Amino acid sequence: MNNVTIQTIIQRAVADFGFRQVVLYDFENINNHIQEEEKLDTEIIEAIKGILISEMQQLPIPVEPDQHEEISKTIYNKLNLK
Repeated sequence: MNNVTIQTIIQRAVADFGFRQVVLYDFENINNHIQEEEKLDTEIIEAIKGILISEMQQLPIPVEPDQHEEISKTIYNKLNLK
């Protein structure tokens, strides 16, 4: 399911600075960096790319572990996915 995959991508990018770089600089090719069964449709990638990259650029380095869940939820909610 795409929403679960998007949540997983956000959570991983918040927690892992290296993966965050993939999201920031290669999001259009994100499917190369996730499991086959989690692949996103091109339309979804394009629809969330701008907001997701903008939010990732604003994150501190590092994001403190006790903030991972809250920040991940905030970013996900800004995507307005149903």
